[in-house]
This record gives sequence, C-alpha cells and structure tokens, in this order.
Amino acid sequence: MARGSDRPQQRPRGAGTDRSTKASGTPVMARPQAQQTAGKEGPHGERSGVRPVARPTRRPSLVERRRRQRLVWLFAGISVIAIVAIIVVVVASSSNQNANCSITDGLSCGSAAPVFTLPQVPSMKEVSLSDYRGRPVLLELFATWCPHCQRMAPILEQLGTANKNKGLVILSVLADQRDHNAEGNAHPGTTSPQDVEWFVNQFHVKHPVFYDPQVANAVTAQSVIYKLTSFPTIYLLDKNGIIRASHAGEFTQADMQTLINQVV
Repeated sequence: MARGSDRPQQRPRGAGTDRSTKASGTPVMARPQAQQTAGKEGPHGERSGVRPVARPTRRPSLVERRRRQRLVWLFAGISVIAIVAIIVVVVASSSNQNANCSITDGLSCGSAAPVFTLPQVPSMKEVSLSDYRGRPVLLELFATWCPHCQRMAPILEQLGTANKNKGLVILSVLADQRDHNAEGNAHPGTTSPQDVEWFVNQFHVKHPVFYDPQVANAVTAQSVIYKLTSFPTIYLLDKNGIIRASHAGEFTQADMQTLINQVV
C-alpha cells in the first residue's frame, strides 16, 4: 500500500462550517444588509442628511370656521354698541348743558364768556375777567335801581359763603345807565361809580362789583356784549371761562345752587 494512502482525505475548506446551512442541510437565505438611506445617527440620537417630511396643513373644519365667524361678529357688535353709548352720553350731556341756559336770546351754553376789564368799586382798580381763570364764576349783570337785584343781593352773598370752599367767585357788573332812584321816576338820573358804591353799602355786598364806563354805549356796553334781556341776568362760567348755565330774573337760593353745581 502506498505511503500516502493512510492519510485521511482532506475536506474542502469551509466544508461543514457553512453558517448558511443548518444541521439538516437545508439552505437558509442570508439577510440582506439594511439600506443606508436613513443617514448616520448622531451622538444625541439625531440623524444627519435626512430631510424632514413636511406635514400637510390642517384646514379648519366647518364648525371651527363658523365659531370664529361668530366671535368676529360678537366683537364687532360690542364695539358698535360701545361707540353708540359714548355718542348718546355726549349728546345727553350737551343737551343737559343747553337746557340750563334759560336765556333764549342770551349767550349760549358752551360758548366762551366775553372777557372784560373794568374798574372795581370803590377802589376803581381795573380787574379783568381773565384774572379769575381757573376758578368757577357766577357773573351777575345788574342795575342799582332794580328791585329784583336788590332782593337778590343777600342771596348771592349766602351762595358765595356756601360755595367758598369750592372756589366759586361771584362778580357783579353794572349794566344800566340809570341811577338807583330810577324806579318810578320819570326823569331818572345817570349812574356813576358813587351810585354803584351806594348799592354796595346799602345791601352789604361783599363780592367784587364793577362799574362799566361804557354802560351807555349801544355797542361796547357789557349789557350789549352779554345780550342782557332782564335784570338780573346770571351766567355760570366753568374754570375755563365757558358758559355752562344762565338765568334771567329772580331766583331762589336752592335753584341757583343747582346751577352752581354745574360748574363747581
């Protein structure tokens, strides 16, 4: 027997060790490698080289659209109501102010009071209406002969005392050229600073009283400028010199206080 016949026959390399074959000899399909389309994973789990997929925009449903529409109409309605309410308040306020102007032929409420500069009795020092700007003013136009003015003089003093802490200023301006003896006199005399001083002393007037040197002038007299209709004539001015109320003729303290409350 030849020497080489005792050697075991060598198997082909890899025989019996093929991992693709089971012990029974049935072949097994090898798993394909995963495709490298997802990109590499980063240290924090993110993947590079991957384009994010855009999500489709969700259109609001019919119910949502109707709900939004109702909210829009609701806010619009509230806005309209608020605007109408503001207009009503402004108009009502203006109407109330105009209602307090009882002098139909006089200066209207809401207009600026004409500014004057007149001598104050008895000092005859000139004072301007603008000097009282920033304070409410009760302005009286009177005549020394007028019985209504004479009866109202103490009431004005009481009103001045009652509203002193509210800053009210009471001013009286002579508005007729006849003197204090004119009542029932066919030939009345002419007024003067002394005539006005008589009135101040006779009726214990404490508030400022002014003499108008142009009282007989048909154009520049304060009685003309303020459109005097009767004695006494009262104008209530606010702190800015705007007429807020007016009254012609006699008055009670309570009624005048109601008008004063419009400006203090």
